Amino acid sequence: MSKEIENAIRSVLLASLFALPVCCAADDVLVLDANGCAQTGRFRVLDHEGDALGLMVAADDKFVAAASTARLQIDGDSLSAEIECPVPDGMKAAKSRSSVWAGDGVEFFVRPSLSSTVYYQYSANAAGIFAARKNSGPDAAVDGWRTGASAFVTETDSGFKVVFKVPFAEVFSKPLAAGDVFGVNFTRAGKTCGGLSTWAAVGVSFSNIEAFGRVVYGGIKAYCDRRVSGIRAKAAAIDLPEKFLAGLNGAVDAVSQKASKSAGTDADFAVVEKMLSDIDMSVVSAAHSGRRLLMFQAHRPWGNSFAPDGGEKPLDAIRITAARNSRAMYMFAIANLSDKAFLGHLSVVDDKPKAKSEAAGKSGGVRISSRFSVSRGFPVANRAGKMLYDPVAPLLLKSVLQLAPKESAPIYLELDTCGMRAGLYRATLSLKKAMPGFQDVKVPVEVTVVDADLDEVAVDRAGYDYVGNTFANGKGARNVVGYLVERGYNVVYVGTSRIVPRETKDGGFAIRDFSPLDRHLDAICATGIPRERIKLWIYMGLEYNHPWNAPLNVKGRRSKPGDGVWERGVKSMVRQISSRVKQRYGIGKDRIYWYPVDEPSGAIDDPTFKSNMARAYHAAKTIKEDDPANLTMTDPLPVFLSSKEIETAMPRLAEVYDVMELYRPKTTAKTKALVAAQNFKEVWTYSISTKETSPVRYRRDTWENMRDGFREISTFWHMTQSAGSNFDSSDFTNPGRFDDYASLYVDLGKDEVMPSRRQIAADMGFEEARLIMWLRNRFKGDTAKLEKIESVVREAADTGTMAAMDRAREELLGMVGQSALRMCGENKK
Repeated sequence: MSKEIENAIRSVLLASLFALPVCCAADDVLVLDANGCAQTGRFRVLDHEGDALGLMVAADDKFVAAASTARLQIDGDSLSAEIECPVPDGMKAAKSRSSVWAGDGVEFFVRPSLSSTVYYQYSANAAGIFAARKNSGPDAAVDGWRTGASAFVTETDSGFKVVFKVPFAEVFSKPLAAGDVFGVNFTRAGKTCGGLSTWAAVGVSFSNIEAFGRVVYGGIKAYCDRRVSGIRAKAAAIDLPEKFLAGLNGAVDAVSQKASKSAGTDADFAVVEKMLSDIDMSVVSAAHSGRRLLMFQAHRPWGNSFAPDGGEKPLDAIRITAARNSRAMYMFAIANLSDKAFLGHLSVVDDKPKAKSEAAGKSGGVRISSRFSVSRGFPVANRAGKMLYDPVAPLLLKSVLQLAPKESAPIYLELDTCGMRAGLYRATLSLKKAMPGFQDVKVPVEVTVVDADLDEVAVDRAGYDYVGNTFANGKGARNVVGYLVERGYNVVYVGTSRIVPRETKDGGFAIRDFSPLDRHLDAICATGIPRERIKLWIYMGLEYNHPWNAPLNVKGRRSKPGDGVWERGVKSMVRQISSRVKQRYGIGKDRIYWYPVDEPSGAIDDPTFKSNMARAYHAAKTIKEDDPANLTMTDPLPVFLSSKEIETAMPRLAEVYDVMELYRPKTTAKTKALVAAQNFKEVWTYSISTKETSPVRYRRDTWENMRDGFREISTFWHMTQSAGSNFDSSDFTNPGRFDDYASLYVDLGKDEVMPSRRQIAADMGFEEARLIMWLRNRFKGDTAKLEKIESVVREAADTGTMAAMDRAREELLGMVGQSALRMCGENKK
């Protein structure tokens, strides 16, 4: 009997000892009897940003004492959630009828199936304004969905109470059975709760669906019985010793007895859950007896749990299909099943030639190992202490892999097909131990490069970043710039904080220092990117609330719209910068986007120009008056997109703006129709995402743009802000910021960069946009093929899951077609 089986037997026998009381805290769980209801404890009141940079301040005791509680109940054909909202003494709930998000308010989230990303979001504020959304994924509203739910708000002696009534059939497709589990959360926002509070530990992203709390329907015993059946079925499928099965029966009987005697509390559930998990892991360990290392396909490769459960099979082959001159990502997991640390080398190696013809390169002896890079994911904690596998780092010395005892980790294989011919390539993924007691592992790798050269289509990519600001401060960030260029970023985000014109005595304007812009563009050009590919996206910073980029008058004071100096200064700045970049870099006006005001809103005809929308319109009009060839871009405030004012503002904006950048989560069918009617030259999108945002959001944005007929440019805030280079969510690069936005872990001072898996997901979406655009060009005029492409794109974007986008990518690659997939040495270039 192997030592692994002996350890598994010992584990399962010890599990029977859990019949004794065990101290284990409940973890966001509600136990709901078939005819009863469940009550939460007090919500977590989140910390907030302090005055000192990076300092997080705990919530005031008065808000903790007045934290909300919620009650959940299934009553007939309704699911009801009742949220009590005490208000601290001396305060009043803020009531606003302008928006459901204004004033004090609460939200109720329901995730009907833990195996699906679909969830429902019900919101109400203290004034009784109600809204509801169905989401196909994190912060991805299903356009056109309508709710039958309602919300009722009443004042209480201690504050106010909100009751949501949701039709059961709206969220559940069938009646719940005893033992079913679904996800929920309850949240509260506003000054009377200290800012933000939440029942489940989701952090600051209330759309962090993986961290939703769980509702156990039908009681602990029913849940236990269902889990036990699954464990027994798993064990029955494995040829295990009788001694192990006897121990398993004893452990199962112990946990069943514990469940039968439970009082139905959340704490009781936590004890039973711990017992079941221990038993389950003992079966997993036995299922993989003889293996101390296990490579396998993770059930949820973009999730946060990579421990094997016994139902997976060892990875026996890796097959990757990619287009020419593109990048492809392949993900899997590796587990150290032993109780000893592992050290070894993991890399892709070239297969040895089987014949002299192969060695001469006439058949399959083409070397492709250098085309691969190997990285692994690491867990970091969010504000709520939940673990996220967000940072992705290359292996030490490109191949050294370390795993702690019982540790599992996601592995990322990136393939770069730049310069490769179409054809079939083979290699081997090799894991070689550096210490005794472990086995070497080899997995064949098969790469199919289809004959679609993605460099044949010019695809633009832009992103919000502070790399330019770093150059403005005289620091180097050339590695960061190189990373961005490698990933297709060619639209350079530029700020003008150091390039502000000042009026001269003769009435002209002078820009004193172009060096920040020059340093930035010099570094871009040094990467080898063709200069004709570079475009500029110049943020001018002309907002009312922080007008520090406004042109200076002759006395050095900030000018204001309407005073003449402002208008002449804006025109002069555009002329001088345009002339500078044309002369030094060959970048013409047709490749410069002027971005005057960030997220404008308000009255577009405000004569005082205190409205940023009025400033945005006036600035673009001024720029166009100087030269209609100047390109302009704007991004209305997200809530402005759903306001009544947008209907009158949009036609006016179309008079002076070439590019409309829409906030993707607020882009409804109505908004799309309104934008389409104005005939903007280009439509971009953006989203606002944080470390806690699911990677699917970053990838899906591009698919949605391809579906909606927009440009491929799908940006997000932010790539480098609050980068947390030491992986700490409270370590910020900018003061006053609460969220950890950055998709790159960057130390701009030391010129170091590491991607997150969110950035990797965004990179995948960009490569898929390139493929879609190549196919559209390839089959131009072929109605049937074009309809097929759009059908595939629409299905992936509407479904919005990683699996759906994976399937769509493979289907699109399959449309490229080749007469034969031979070994690459036999294919002509």
